[in-house]
Amino acid sequence: MQLRHRHVLFAALLLPLALTACDEPDHLALAEEAYRARDCDGAISHLDTALEDGSKNSNLYLFRGMVRSFCLGQFAAAIPDYDRAIDLIEPERRRTSEVRHAFRGRGMTRFMLGEFERAAEDFAAGVNLQPDDVRARVLWGLAVARSGADPTDQLREFTAGREESGWPRPLLELLLGEIGAEECLAAAADPDPERARGNLCEAHFYIGEYLLLGGDTEGAAARFRDCVATGAEDHNEHMLAREELKRLERSEGKRP
Repeated sequence: MQLRHRHVLFAALLLPLALTACDEPDHLALAEEAYRARDCDGAISHLDTALEDGSKNSNLYLFRGMVRSFCLGQFAAAIPDYDRAIDLIEPERRRTSEVRHAFRGRGMTRFMLGEFERAAEDFAAGVNLQPDDVRARVLWGLAVARSGADPTDQLREFTAGREESGWPRPLLELLLGEIGAEECLAAAADPDPERARGNLCEAHFYIGEYLLLGGDTEGAAARFRDCVATGAEDHNEHMLAREELKRLERSEGKRP
């Protein structure tokens, strides 16, 4: 299973699922076709049909979990699909990209549900599978911080002695308080317009989270709106920023 490291929203699910273990390949193909057309309800319908016989194809459950969470916003309903996908993955395949995607997808879904401690556990599982993944470390650190704990020592241990200075390292430096918002935004610049837009999406989101951790809900909301305004919908942060805005709106009883 191939998944872009930055997002799961629309591009993430258009991947070569393992058809050999699927009893209903036609329904899987129809589900993928529906998803490409952003017909998420149609994709779910076909996946439900493919899973009616109690299929043990972990990819199908992972696919349905992602559609439910990242397309339909049905976060609570998506968790059992992620659970089932992870349970079905054979021990000898426990270090495959499929496992990482399952833990990261479930972690982000739990983050959007406000279950930050459990999200951190899932992100930690992903970090253990791919220790050099900077974005996985950032997600883990953020979830830990949002849970009320302090990830500083572990993040500093990770960055110590590492020579790379390009993106996304500035996101770690931001969470550690080593650089400020403007420095982070400046570091997001890139000659490639699409890459620059994605970097800015990430930067605005994490700046918003940094402000939120400091109690500045108004400033955080402004940054989350800046993140959404980038239009970088194929990035995790674009979706997470939208959910953070909804959470702020619910907590304050008005649009932040």
